[in-house]
Amino acid sequence: MEVEVGKSSEIKEKITPFSVADKILKFKQLLDMGVLTQEEFDRKKQELLILE
Repeated sequence: MEVEVGKSSEIKEKITPFSVADKILKFKQLLDMGVLTQEEFDRKKQELLILE
C-alpha cells in the first residue's frame, strides 16, 4: 500500500501550547478593553496560577 504525503488536500493541525503567562496576558487585554471586570480578571488569574 502506497501513501502519498504532502498533497495539498492533506490537513495538518498545529497545536500551539500557551503558557500560563500568555493566558494571563490575554485576560489582561480583555480587562483593559473593558470586556472583563477586575474581579473576573483576578479570579481567572488565580485559577490559572493554581493549575500550573
